Amino acid sequence: HGLHRFSNRQQQRHRLQGLLGQITLAGDLEPFLPLLQSAEILHVGKNATMGLGRVEVGW
Repeated sequence: HGLHRFSNRQQQRHRLQGLLGQITLAGDLEPFLPLLQSAEILHVGKNATMGLGRVEVGW
Protein backbone atom coordinates (compact mmCIF):
# COMPACT_ATOMS: atom_id res chain seq x y z
CA HIS A 1 0.00 0.00 0.00
CA GLY A 2 1.45 3.40 -0.81
CA LEU A 3 0.75 7.11 -0.97
CA HIS A 4 2.71 10.32 -1.39
CA ARG A 5 3.44 13.37 0.71
CA PHE A 6 5.21 16.60 -0.15
CA SER A 7 8.21 17.69 1.91
CA ASN A 8 8.42 21.48 2.14
CA ARG A 9 11.94 21.24 3.54
CA GLN A 10 13.24 19.13 0.65
CA GLN A 11 10.81 20.56 -1.94
CA GLN A 12 9.96 17.13 -3.32
CA ARG A 13 7.40 14.36 -3.08
CA HIS A 14 8.11 11.27 -1.01
CA ARG A 15 6.39 7.95 -1.35
CA LEU A 16 5.12 6.40 1.89
CA GLN A 17 4.86 2.63 1.69
CA GLY A 18 3.48 0.10 4.09
CA LEU A 19 1.56 -3.09 4.56
CA LEU A 20 -2.16 -3.62 4.70
CA GLY A 21 -3.37 -6.86 6.18
CA GLN A 22 -5.22 -8.77 8.82
CA ILE A 23 -4.14 -11.13 11.57
CA THR A 24 -6.24 -13.55 13.60
CA LEU A 25 -5.07 -14.50 17.08
CA ALA A 26 -6.40 -17.41 19.13
CA GLY A 27 -6.17 -18.48 22.73
CA ASP A 28 -6.39 -16.55 25.96
CA LEU A 29 -5.65 -12.98 24.88
CA GLU A 30 -7.00 -11.29 28.01
CA PRO A 31 -3.49 -10.50 29.36
CA PHE A 32 -2.71 -8.73 26.08
CA LEU A 33 -5.92 -6.72 25.71
CA PRO A 34 -4.52 -3.55 27.32
CA LEU A 35 -1.55 -3.66 24.94
CA LEU A 36 -3.75 -4.28 21.90
CA GLN A 37 -6.15 -1.51 22.90
CA SER A 38 -3.20 0.86 23.41
CA ALA A 39 -1.95 0.08 19.90
CA GLU A 40 -5.40 0.94 18.58
CA ILE A 41 -5.40 4.33 20.34
CA LEU A 42 -1.75 5.26 19.72
CA HIS A 43 -1.55 4.17 16.06
CA VAL A 44 1.81 2.51 16.49
CA GLY A 45 3.91 1.84 13.44
CA LYS A 46 5.97 3.59 10.83
CA ASN A 47 4.88 7.08 9.75
CA ALA A 48 2.19 7.30 12.41
CA THR A 49 2.61 11.09 12.36
CA MET A 50 1.51 11.00 8.72
CA GLY A 51 -1.70 9.19 9.59
CA LEU A 52 -0.35 5.69 9.05
CA GLY A 53 0.24 2.94 11.60
CA ARG A 54 -3.47 2.37 12.23
CA VAL A 55 -4.47 -0.73 14.20
CA GLU A 56 -8.04 -1.95 14.68
CA VAL A 57 -8.86 -4.51 17.35
CA GLY A 58 -12.07 -6.51 17.23
CA TRP A 59 -13.36 -9.53 19.12
